[in-house]
Amino acid sequence: MLSLRGGVTALEKPDTIRRLSELGDEQLRAVMVRLQKFTPHIARAWTSEKIAVLVEVRGRVHGRPQNP
Repeated sequence: MLSLRGGVTALEKPDTIRRLSELGDEQLRAVMVRLQKFTPHIARAWTSEKIAVLVEVRGRVHGRPQNP
C-alpha cells in the first residue's frame, strides 16, 4: 500500500509489481478498496480507471486477464 501512494507510476517499479504478484484475489480486492478510499492527507484516491490499470498489470504478471 505504501508504494501505491505514489499513484499509477508505482506500477512501473519492479518491487511494486513483485509485491502485487504475490497477492491473492481477495487481497487484491482489499487493496483496490483501500486505494479508492485514500484521503487527501495520505494520497490521492485512485479512480476506477487507475484501478483498471492495476488489474491489467497484475493480469500481465500472471499471464492472464484479471477480474477480481
